[in-house]
Amino acid sequence: TGPIRIGDRWTFIARYADNSVEELNAAPPEDYQHHYCRLALVEASGGDWVAPAASDCRDPIEFGGECCCTVIVHPGEDIQAAINSLPDDVGGCICLKAGLHTVSSALQITTPNVVLHGESAGVTVRRSDDGPVLEVTGTTGIQISTIRFEHPSAQANAFGIVEIISSADISIVGCGFFAARGTSSAGILLADASDVTISQSRFEALVFGIMALERCDHIRIEDNSMTLGAQSFVGQLGVTAVGLTGPVRVTGNRITGAVTGISVNDDPSGVLRGSLGEGSQISHNEIDLMQAGAAPGDPVVFYGIDSGAGDTLIDGNRVSFAGSATAGIRASGIAAKVTHNTIEANFVADDDARNLGI
Repeated sequence: TGPIRIGDRWTFIARYADNSVEELNAAPPEDYQHHYCRLALVEASGGDWVAPAASDCRDPIEFGGECCCTVIVHPGEDIQAAINSLPDDVGGCICLKAGLHTVSSALQITTPNVVLHGESAGVTVRRSDDGPVLEVTGTTGIQISTIRFEHPSAQANAFGIVEIISSADISIVGCGFFAARGTSSAGILLADASDVTISQSRFEALVFGIMALERCDHIRIEDNSMTLGAQSFVGQLGVTAVGLTGPVRVTGNRITGAVTGISVNDDPSGVLRGSLGEGSQISHNEIDLMQAGAAPGDPVVFYGIDSGAGDTLIDGNRVSFAGSATAGIRASGIAAKVTHNTIEANFVADDDARNLGI
């Protein structure tokens, strides 16, 4: 019924076996349904629009709040209280508004399915004294994004600004990790953690970037930027994985200011090299090492990439170093594949003979 418009169409069934044809009776067109509603009223006089040119007739859309998150936290409000308010078995989303959020003790996430994110790149969570800023313990399904985590510590005991302990299915994306006065701690510390992704994040003024310690597996560290060390101290390790029970994937990272770039080795400074991180991948990283400064006769050698895991692919990396007692890549795992890497060295003639490419 009604007028036929361009684009209207109908389909029907015609059967050869019994010569029957499906009949359509007042069937509406397929694909296109034409509806009309009033969007605006306009008024004209003498060929010109009369101001205002249009009156909006659309019903306003009610968004029901500042955003779709479960809880919104402004600077000065209690982040831990917001976390604790989420249902234990359901979780929820917490949005931190832009500005400085100060905490006096580590934030604790111990329930599953929690999303903690900043509304923009201008969100900072800073601890006012020593210790971790955030601890994720014994849980799963945690997403953390767009937050800069800071602490002022200069203490000697290492810890992580963010610590992931006995947890799985964790994602940290687009965050920052910074020590205001320089520290011996790590940006992120993992222990007994699995299925963890750390990507597109920045690490600054730290001795260690990311540390995976004991019983970690399926860890993905991708597209991060690490500028370690400061005037008062030297960065030690960009990424270190000790005591793995499964593979790690370290790809596309930029690491500067450390004496060792990436280490997947249970005993990196000893002779019993090895790792259970079989099937790991270390690829397309750019590593600029600090000069190690080892004393003559010191047996320690520093590496751009050091892997003791079997069946590991080390591919497409660029390693640059200066000074003595440094090597580009050490691969001591069975069936390791080292391909398409670039090693650049800059040292003087009186350096000792411990400079190696691979």
